Amino acid sequence: MACTESSTKQVVEHHIDALIKMDVNEILSDYTDKSVLFTPDGPVQGLTVLRQVFESFLSTMPDGLIANLEFIRKDYVNGTAYLLWKSGKSAPMGTDTFWVDDGKIMVQTFAAYMV
Repeated sequence: MACTESSTKQVVEHHIDALIKMDVNEILSDYTDKSVLFTPDGPVQGLTVLRQVFESFLSTMPDGLIANLEFIRKDYVNGTAYLLWKSGKSAPMGTDTFWVDDGKIMVQTFAAYMV
């Protein structure tokens, strides 16, 4: 099933809401076992490894990262989303790109400059 901009936006917005709530189970509900997350440390694939990545990220992220999250851009084209964001002084720039298919995040890239 082809993704429209609105369905892609719905999935990505759910992902952001789950991240803000720090709810790993809800975050993972947007992925499948075939989903791949590209990080500065390399790609990870599958729900088990994604759980480890998100649990680690949420437990070690800088104080105030979520509270100060500000989106500079949110662009949606068909099944792809590009987000440019910042979070106070702890993360002056971050970016995520998502490829959504059939209501699930199949590929995500993540990079951030954190101090």
